[in-house]
Amino acid sequence: MFGLAARLGAQWAQTPLGRGLVILLWCLAALLAAGVVVFVGKRLGGLSLLAAMLTDYGRAARFGGRPPVWLDDPPANALRITHLSDLHITEGPDVRMVEKDEPGGNQALQALLSRPEVQESDLVLLTGDVTDRGTAISWRAALDALTEHGLTDRAVLVPGNHDLAVVDPWGGLRSTGNRWRRNDRFGVVQLANLLKFAESFAETGGGKRGFVLSRDKELVRYEQAWLEAERAVRPLIAALPSMPVPKQRLGAGWLQRRSEILAYEARIIAARKRLLALFPIAVPMPGHDAVVFVLNSCTPVSRHPATNALGRIGRAQYKRLDALAGFFGEHLKLVGLHHHVVRRTEEQGRGFIDRLMAKFTVLSDASPLVRFCRKHRVRAVMNGHRHLSYNLRLPSGTTIMASPSSTLGDELAHDPRPQLIRYDVADQPSGHTVGIYRQVVRLPI
Repeated sequence: MFGLAARLGAQWAQTPLGRGLVILLWCLAALLAAGVVVFVGKRLGGLSLLAAMLTDYGRAARFGGRPPVWLDDPPANALRITHLSDLHITEGPDVRMVEKDEPGGNQALQALLSRPEVQESDLVLLTGDVTDRGTAISWRAALDALTEHGLTDRAVLVPGNHDLAVVDPWGGLRSTGNRWRRNDRFGVVQLANLLKFAESFAETGGGKRGFVLSRDKELVRYEQAWLEAERAVRPLIAALPSMPVPKQRLGAGWLQRRSEILAYEARIIAARKRLLALFPIAVPMPGHDAVVFVLNSCTPVSRHPATNALGRIGRAQYKRLDALAGFFGEHLKLVGLHHHVVRRTEEQGRGFIDRLMAKFTVLSDASPLVRFCRKHRVRAVMNGHRHLSYNLRLPSGTTIMASPSSTLGDELAHDPRPQLIRYDVADQPSGHTVGIYRQVVRLPI
């Protein structure tokens, strides 16, 4: 438009009307340019996330590493960990999942939790997508199953994209084209799901033993921080269904409507920040010189079904993580998150769609996490997300341990059997091994 204004200016500058039209064109061009700058500025985080995921930012080759060498036998006095992930619990055993035309993992979870490998564990770590839609009923089903098997006090939950970021919780993502045009403009669904996760976490051993950083950078118990956040946020979430949503349209009163939109959005943003400040969470392990750091890798606001799987921890959470780690001198440090830190090398040789999906489901800001692990001598990072299992020992000594879906199986291996992974972690690496004994338990279909 600037070029058009310049060309027409040379032709029309001889008459007052022409000069007026040229000035109008220049003003329109300036407004358009300003609008683009403002849009890019407000979406800079999303654009940087997209740029990171469209590159090879998350390849394993970028970080180096090799397959870990496991112990041949369980070590004595080890921290016994059951790693479960991507359970996709629905509101009932016959309720279908949002992305698959089949029931959720409710029945398979019952069989998994009854296994002696789980019952004997010191820690049951669930690395995200515990629920399929993040609804209160599905969270209650998951917590009731843990309670029924006597595992609630040993459970530590990690938020996944299905727990927090699925925008269309009931209609399904495949039913009609109209559903793909649905847009949660203000991120209300994710805000409500954050509250439900935080409340569920408080009922588990992770919530009862966990610590977070206060706004004054002091160490406080998770239960205290959660109650304060709940008092600040729950009234707003309870009132949102009855609050009129401001509509933006051109015409008379546009400035007034715009100010109403900004005020409405500011309240939701403030509430979301209050809940996001509950992460990371440090959970010391009683009877062991160990601590687990729980990260939220689903911080980007999901406004549409197509963006629910994007993963990012964010600079603010990384700063809190580094400060939080300074309060804990435990020898054995573990990190739990949902998204993958790296992509498997095998995915480079697959079809274009598979490679594209692999890029979009890897943590977009993994480098700070790798630096944190090196600085604080983290023994292992445990994750889920893409329903595939792999293990990698980074040059720093940290072992990345990815779990398949415990109820839906390992998609990379085309193994649909429910399965869990049990780790017996020694105090320190032994010889050429990582000091971890690994056992995979697969159940018949």
